[in-house]
Amino acid sequence: LAARGARRHRHIPQAEGLSTSHRAAAAVRVLLRKARTDPREIDLLICATTTPYFVFPSTANLVCYMVGIRNIGSFDVQAACSGFLYALTIARQIADALQAAHDKGKAQTIEAMRRAWSRGLDATFLMAGSTMLDKFKRYYDALPDDVRERCRWLGFISDEDKRDLQAAGQVFCMPSRTDSFGIVYLEAWLNGVPVIGARAGGVPEVVSDGVDGYLVEFGDIAALANRIQLLIARPELAHAMGQAGSRKVLAEHTWDHKIARIAEIYREVRNEKIGVGD
Repeated sequence: LAARGARRHRHIPQAEGLSTSHRAAAAVRVLLRKARTDPREIDLLICATTTPYFVFPSTANLVCYMVGIRNIGSFDVQAACSGFLYALTIARQIADALQAAHDKGKAQTIEAMRRAWSRGLDATFLMAGSTMLDKFKRYYDALPDDVRERCRWLGFISDEDKRDLQAAGQVFCMPSRTDSFGIVYLEAWLNGVPVIGARAGGVPEVVSDGVDGYLVEFGDIAALANRIQLLIARPELAHAMGQAGSRKVLAEHTWDHKIARIAEIYREVRNEKIGVGD
């Protein structure tokens, strides 16, 4: 955290090793107390987690909101990192942003599976997550019994179980229209699994259509069903795409690669003297 305003020259050490927003918020509160800094004086938040890829704007937004940081400027490194490394940019309208709906495409995937099942696809749709939102739960509970019998809601699972689940799967499908990145695609690739995402948000900057997975228009059930069925029917194609994704992760999304990019960005900012005073 870097605080400016009344305490322009005060710097707070970065909070590292945080795996959830709640833990991050608790650590930030401790740092703020130790530094005797008012959250309203903070205008740049930098987070790092134990996950060896990225920290996302949505995480930073939530942490800021939880600890009372409101007046946030931005440190935009998106262009320099080709859309993969996002600055943790917080707008004044953070409260409004937190109320926005986040559609991950679960219902669309189930509808696509129903189409594929009607054409003879032999597959089970597995879902994992800590909560089932009310709107989706009403949709899920209203599904015919024969459809729900081919779906499995696993609820919260451990990281180890998550890796096993991904490794055992044939296709990872998350046609979300709200993701600025989508680290789960990288996790699937590291387990050799091809992915299907939506042509929305930051996902097209991550998934190379036809190379390491497929992109479909959000809400296009027919296209989604076709891609799912194609990858399951052609395991050699699925394997090749999964391996291509794995190579991409190791080449572009490791700590070594990202640290080098961050260092380059800091050098550019320092040399150009962008920003915030002495």
